[in-house]
Amino acid sequence: MKIRKLLKKDIERYAQMCCYCFHMKQDDAIKYIETGVEFGRGSIVEENQQIMSAMFYYPFVQNIRFQKMKMAGLSGVVTMPEARNKGFVREQLKLIQKDIREQGFAISCLEPFKYSFYQKYGWTNAEEKLHCKIPINDIRKFDDKFEFVAVEKPTPNAFQQLERKFADQYNGCTYRENFFWERDILYNWDKSKPKFYYIIKKNGIEVSYIIFILKEIPKCFAVDLNICDFGYINYSGIEGIFAFAKKHRDNAKNLIISLPENFDIYHFVPTHFKDIKLISEMMFKVINIEKALVQLEIKPDLKFDFMLEIDDPISEENSGKFAFNVAEGNVERIHDSKNIFKTDISTFSRLFIGRNSVKEIIDYGEAKISENIIEPLDTMLLKENVYIKDWF
Repeated sequence: MKIRKLLKKDIERYAQMCCYCFHMKQDDAIKYIETGVEFGRGSIVEENQQIMSAMFYYPFVQNIRFQKMKMAGLSGVVTMPEARNKGFVREQLKLIQKDIREQGFAISCLEPFKYSFYQKYGWTNAEEKLHCKIPINDIRKFDDKFEFVAVEKPTPNAFQQLERKFADQYNGCTYRENFFWERDILYNWDKSKPKFYYIIKKNGIEVSYIIFILKEIPKCFAVDLNICDFGYINYSGIEGIFAFAKKHRDNAKNLIISLPENFDIYHFVPTHFKDIKLISEMMFKVINIEKALVQLEIKPDLKFDFMLEIDDPISEENSGKFAFNVAEGNVERIHDSKNIFKTDISTFSRLFIGRNSVKEIIDYGEAKISENIIEPLDTMLLKENVYIKDWF
């Protein structure tokens, strides 16, 4: 086995692997891998001079507790069936996490094929979202106060200002670079169904955008309005999205949309749902504990110190003891502390992003914490709803 850097010469073979394992079309797979090579960094495993496994990561900025942090979105993890159960992915994850850290990223996200597989390497369930299938006729009525403007030639500039204001509102949201807009969001992966793009205005001001496809319903002379992507700046913006869907009640049967888990969907659909699921799609990991903690904005009156004892199964740099002092709105490394906070990186990552509170992880038996720092830790790392919209 040989692990090396992902290069341009690997694109065709890597794309073939994606076609075989992910059931992608050849031109889609090539575009997918080209993006990873051009804008990201990745690794390849060779065995008998054949590429058998690969992965890469994209650079992102992520809203963590309303602080902007560099995040590596891990993607394209693929291993040929005949090469599985040989530890190829584990060895790549060890090296790529080291590279992520060295490139200045504090955190990482991924979309797992199997949660337990990545959990043993320290990634953790990050968010849950409402996947809704709503009969359009059941959406409440709206006054005709919105303007719906079709975008015939979509570019990132048409949506980025709205998208960034949306990301500012939600812990866990990402701020997209142009390459991700152009090669993922605006790219039509399912060429059999055209994408439609709209900006929604209220009183002449842009308040939201939507990107959707009309998906045929099997054995039914109707379509679903399937929203692929959206963003809004305020309540009027999300109201405009539902008002847009309501306008399609004569030619579309259901609205399909994924929303933050704490979204008050009943305000827009007061009757019933055809289908609603609370699903978890993304996993999260703190890659650099010190870098992540010192970036947090802390209440200025919070003052305490603690020794964090962490176990990361694939990183020596992210394992061991880390002492911190919290004072005057800052987190700083110190040499020692008598206050103990002991856990593994998976649990710490859930706590850091806001999935759980300190008191919850204690109740779960996942951490040992000195009693006198439970309250200040819970104040510093308050539980926050997490919404990660993008898949990597």
